[in-house]
Amino acid sequence: MKEYPKVDYPTVIEGKIYAQSIRFETIGAEELFLDRLHPLVRNKWAGDHFHLENFGPIQYDGKTWGVTHMQKQSKKGYLKMSPDCFHWWYFLRQQKKNSEGGYIPGSELGKYFRWGTWRWDAEGTNGKHWMGPGSYYINFSLHWD
Repeated sequence: MKEYPKVDYPTVIEGKIYAQSIRFETIGAEELFLDRLHPLVRNKWAGDHFHLENFGPIQYDGKTWGVTHMQKQSKKGYLKMSPDCFHWWYFLRQQKKNSEGGYIPGSELGKYFRWGTWRWDAEGTNGKHWMGPGSYYINFSLHWD
């Protein structure tokens, strides 16, 4: 069994996010979108996607933010993360929001695949921010995970 991660946030070892912005989360699951022109990410823009290598976490507005696997504005992409987790997605329809601005689970349509030992959980399910070990998940239906 792999040891529980000693870090609070993931690092992207390698990845591509096909979107005009990158979605970050902080502990407690607040979200932040930085578009391709923002100084913290503009050097990662590669024409039609973000290309990330050894990236994150970042400091912004007095908080630490990690790149999340749930790139809600991205139709396709992949992230190889540290601690050990790989995410791949391809969506035909993005996740919708309700009138209060919250996401509507199952309103997206696509494919999501995860493999690895630890998956970051910014919300802290059961008081922990890493889910695993032995995470393997494939979803060809309506939601991220």
